[in-house]
Amino acid sequence: MKVFWISHTGKLGGAERCLAEASLGLVAAGHEVRVVLPFVGELKSHLEGCGVTVFTIPYLWWVHDANTKLNWLTALWRVVNHVRAAYRMRRLIGSFEPDVVITNTITVPSGALAAKLGNTPHVWYVHEFGDKDHNLVFDHGKRASFWLINKLSDRVIVNSRPVCRYVQQHLPESNPAVVYYAVDVAPPVQHATLPNGFNLVLVGRIGSGKGQHEAIEALSVLQRGGLADLHLTLVGAEFDPAYSTHIRGLIEKHNLPQHVHIEGFSQSPLSYLREADVVLVCSSNEAFGRVTVEAMKLSRAVIGARAGGTEDLIQDGITGVLYEPGNIDDLAERIKQLYADAALRLQIGSNAYKWSTATFNRENSTTDLLKVIKRVTSNRCNK
Repeated sequence: MKVFWISHTGKLGGAERCLAEASLGLVAAGHEVRVVLPFVGELKSHLEGCGVTVFTIPYLWWVHDANTKLNWLTALWRVVNHVRAAYRMRRLIGSFEPDVVITNTITVPSGALAAKLGNTPHVWYVHEFGDKDHNLVFDHGKRASFWLINKLSDRVIVNSRPVCRYVQQHLPESNPAVVYYAVDVAPPVQHATLPNGFNLVLVGRIGSGKGQHEAIEALSVLQRGGLADLHLTLVGAEFDPAYSTHIRGLIEKHNLPQHVHIEGFSQSPLSYLREADVVLVCSSNEAFGRVTVEAMKLSRAVIGARAGGTEDLIQDGITGVLYEPGNIDDLAERIKQLYADAALRLQIGSNAYKWSTATFNRENSTTDLLKVIKRVTSNRCNK
């Protein structure tokens, strides 16, 4: 089997780690994988280490930030870029003759166009909501874009049941297949040193969508209630300057400089998860929730917002604990519960480990992905 994969970035984020894990699984099963990136970044060397051939072709997204107005000239230039990139990809497809082309994101149309030009089966792997999680809107509107996604795809696959429901809202006839990630958890490359006491850790870029403010507010409630040895560590790049200013203001307002620690971007975020007593996932719009699964695979108890992909992953009170997003008192109460009951915390961590390792692994992910690919190629042959 030959698989030709298109990424929307050369960086190594959540969707790109999925691509790398899926590629590694396919290569290990004897299949050949080639990947196209829009620019050279850490993803290139990571993929090459997995035995994948990587190409680079500059291409643009067909989405933009909802807070940025797209003028007609820029929109036109983007369309031209999509078509030019598609023809360049088409030449690569022609030389490789893959069985399937997979677009690894909802944000890039060029790979789907290239597959259509080459009459090659195409699968669209959707990892994001787009609007709810990243504040992105389609250049040419949601209705027209989803219509094209349907027309340019033999099958749509998604990374979670919430994303499946979201896609079905816009493509009722699509019947997306859920293909979970492997979520490989490698040994940390460094050791995180956390403060003495009870440590809460929240990993994710610092922006309003990740809910760091809720964690700080809950910590303040608990501090006022007498739990003086609680610490919150925030690990992630500062994505939104205004929001970063806001959370620093909250830290000062609640007199928490000694209890909230902003670590910034880390090459080894798993090291912080490993050292945590409890991991917080406060985002209300996670499409999947990779950090949640990583924490589970490290036997850590996770408290997550009852929304999006997090709700899909946590069975409340068994493999984790859920709270109502936006309800600071509820979050504080859930933290207090795990703080006071070490046995419960350890039992939840153990349950989470067993479930996550049985569900999210390379064998399951590769098998499910190959089922979709084989069905798509078989349907093409029967037409």
